[in-house]
Amino acid sequence: MSVNQTAQQRLIILDPGLRELGGHHPATVLAIADAFTNNEQVSIELLCHQDCPTAFTENLNGKVKVTHHFATDFYQYFYQLPSNQALQQYCNRLALEYISAIKLCLSGINKKNKKNQKIMFWCHTLNWQHAKALALALDVLKQNHEAEYVAEIAIIVGLMYSPLDSIKSIKRKMHYELAFRHLAKHDSVKFFAVDYELQKQYSSLLNKYVDIQPCLLVGESQKNNHNINQQINVYHLGVITADNVKDRSDNNQVTIILYTGDAKLNKGFSELPNITGILLANTSNYQFVIQYSITNDSTILSETDIKLKSLASEHSNLTVINQFLEHHELIELFKAGDAILFNYDPEVYQYQSSGVLWLAAYHQLDILNMTKNWISREAERLNLTHFYCNSIIKLNKTLVNIRPKSLKVTKVVNPKEPVGEKNNTYSDKLFVALSEWFNNIVD
Repeated sequence: MSVNQTAQQRLIILDPGLRELGGHHPATVLAIADAFTNNEQVSIELLCHQDCPTAFTENLNGKVKVTHHFATDFYQYFYQLPSNQALQQYCNRLALEYISAIKLCLSGINKKNKKNQKIMFWCHTLNWQHAKALALALDVLKQNHEAEYVAEIAIIVGLMYSPLDSIKSIKRKMHYELAFRHLAKHDSVKFFAVDYELQKQYSSLLNKYVDIQPCLLVGESQKNNHNINQQINVYHLGVITADNVKDRSDNNQVTIILYTGDAKLNKGFSELPNITGILLANTSNYQFVIQYSITNDSTILSETDIKLKSLASEHSNLTVINQFLEHHELIELFKAGDAILFNYDPEVYQYQSSGVLWLAAYHQLDILNMTKNWISREAERLNLTHFYCNSIIKLNKTLVNIRPKSLKVTKVVNPKEPVGEKNNTYSDKLFVALSEWFNNIVD
């Protein structure tokens, strides 16, 4: 159903995970803000963590109202579970924060103006602990005087964490099933899976059809307007920051992104100096780009950072961008690329998705993958040109197969496993413009 053009839309992002310039949280919020920059019918509000850098929130589009609200650590028990008592206390504490956040946003509503305003809360990232906390919060809100107004809102829940792990733990699956089934009891909640595999898993877990949401990192870009032969921008040589980007067109040179995103060991960051050094020693007509941001004091990450900068100072065809990128800068990086390397841990990413892969698919980059995991399966589903290189030697030999975008025939992204209703394919849903998708899900 299309948006009622006479009603003002309030899009309220609840993001307790937005605490620092790391992970997908800041990139997602920036993409959402960019998508609605010129939409006068939609006002955007953000409730983030209290520790979220003020410099980041002040840099958001002027129409985004920001409140530093949440105090709970989103990832406190993400990788290992505490005692049942500690876990219950964590969920109860977080539920109280969700309650106060929703009440804060509903506080200005009254019977006179509620018909002229549509309210959509967006929890773009929930693990099972947060799903449980949000369900508890909605239980409480329905029992008090806010119940009438809660019935008037909708809550978008993004499903990006798999109920499965590398060992297919029954306990993990049970936690996800109990939490999300509890949340699904609330009619105001709308679920959207971020990828095909999660769509199948959550549709089974919830015993209801779960649709696909668009890749949030692509944002407002229209795939039909994407010109694969447009002049590309290549980052300036050497160790630079994003502010020093300069334009250069060279359609005969291949640009390969060796890394982008947070510096993480499970994404192969510490192996980059060795891989990059060998590639630089054996290739010439290639431009290599490495972009990363370091969000902790790990000695290994710091040492890797030093090695990469040293390599960049010695090789004119290596660019190192050692800082967080704004959304538009990230898009420019992928427009500049012809191929991208993935060296993600095969176990950690066996059932974990990656927005980087979707950005690469949207911009028609060839995929070089050194491990077999979700990346491989998703590249196959999206009919991408992808190469499995399980060693640096094989990777080095494979580079000759990478051609500049300008010399390629545009490849139609046509997945082998179509999903959804009628003729809508998986890729159609992944790459639809964000505002168009939003308009269609607002009642």
